[in-house]
Amino acid sequence: MLPFSIQVCSHQGLGSKYDHNEDSIFTFHSNYLTDKDEFNFGIFIIADGMGGHESGEVASDMAVRLMAEQMIRYLYLPTLISEETNNRAPLQEVMEEAIKDINRIVLQKVPSGGTTLTTVVAFGNTLSIAHIGDTRAYLITNEGVLEKLTEDQTLVQRLITLGQFTEEEARQYPKRNVLYNAIGQSERVDPVVFIRRRPEKSSLLLCSDGLWDVIEELRISEIVKQEQDLNSACKILVQEALDNGGQDNISVIIVRFESV
Repeated sequence: MLPFSIQVCSHQGLGSKYDHNEDSIFTFHSNYLTDKDEFNFGIFIIADGMGGHESGEVASDMAVRLMAEQMIRYLYLPTLISEETNNRAPLQEVMEEAIKDINRIVLQKVPSGGTTLTTVVAFGNTLSIAHIGDTRAYLITNEGVLEKLTEDQTLVQRLITLGQFTEEEARQYPKRNVLYNAIGQSERVDPVVFIRRRPEKSSLLLCSDGLWDVIEELRISEIVKQEQDLNSACKILVQEALDNGGQDNISVIIVRFESV
């Protein structure tokens, strides 16, 4: 595998119906290169909180902090310190157990709040994804081909999967954002955790529903493809969501992988 560089940018916007932001973001990446070894690692997390009296904000903040801590403690540090791959816990198992632990803590400490949580760990040329709720992860090639990596865990998405709704009909459905799976909503959670390889030249986009609910996916891929400066791309995405009448909070992370 050829060496590659990672560029990361994130940005947030306050939706028109909120006076505070209930989304939380975390990004971390590390490049380690010696004459004999190459080490590329990244952790990217978005959580979209829900609940009254700022409970959503507290839940999302707690979930992101706890997830970041566990990914660094049980994945990043063992990989950095030990050359023996057998000493590392299985990545998917670590991510799934982390979400279950976070759910128990949020239920105990923020009983009136909940949150989505989408985490991507980039290691070498693979992406490990843990997902619960409707915060999305996309993969966009340098040619602009967009792939949605996650599936929304909403009631309306179930109806789409069953063929009872089209995507366009779902956009008009008044309860399209009702979740059936989220942190802090019940004692049992069912996160989706999987690993996939990524194209050498591509971008990873994580975003809350405040973005994808008001901007077409084609337009999202166009902006990510056309804007070489990631900071500009993030700000344009957030501003277009607001210009399109976005009422919800908007959060976006863009990670660009380039061969060097």
